[in-house]
Amino acid sequence: MNIGRYVFSGKTFGKGATGNVFVAASSTTGQSVAIKVLDSASSGMPAEVAALRKVASSGHPNICGFIEHHCRHGKHYIVMEACTGGELFQQVEAVGQMSEERLENLLLDAPNGNVKIC
Repeated sequence: MNIGRYVFSGKTFGKGATGNVFVAASSTTGQSVAIKVLDSASSGMPAEVAALRKVASSGHPNICGFIEHHCRHGKHYIVMEACTGGELFQQVEAVGQMSEERLENLLLDAPNGNVKIC
């Protein structure tokens, strides 16, 4: 399936409370992207699209970039930069038990944009 110039790979990045995120690629450049698919009946849909645009347009290097938005067949497709580093929880889980100081630093860095957020 294609959305704009992006072709779905059939692989899933993840599933969230408001929709699923799929792996796709640009048919013109081959750039990997993530496409979040949301049902237009989802509550707060326009607000979520606006919020993603605003946050992603900040240009901060640790926030996944918003590329474009499409609405088709009653669904919203949000094309974003593909963040392949995994979730923060996965990173913490991989390290295992950590000192209180390290955990505190990690949690304090997240709101400052020092952890990649998608």
